[in-house]
Amino acid sequence: MKKDTFLSIARLVDDDPLTEAQIRELTGADKDDVIGIERAAQMLGVKTAQVRLMKDLPRLHTNNRRLQYRLIDVRAYRDKHCW
Repeated sequence: MKKDTFLSIARLVDDDPLTEAQIRELTGADKDDVIGIERAAQMLGVKTAQVRLMKDLPRLHTNNRRLQYRLIDVRAYRDKHCW
């Protein structure tokens, strides 16, 4: 790679650094993170009632009323059923 090309890429990265969430996603640091139904609905672009009806989205039952989802499962579902 040419030196000027490398320097131009370095300037672009300096102008727009990655956020903490992007770094965690790229490194896989959040693979065991658990999110609530509200955040899952936000990520999928649907209402919470629709998330409850998604039977093929793996869920965690932490107590009788609360549903939680692994972040990696929600991302995989979103990638598979991209709409």
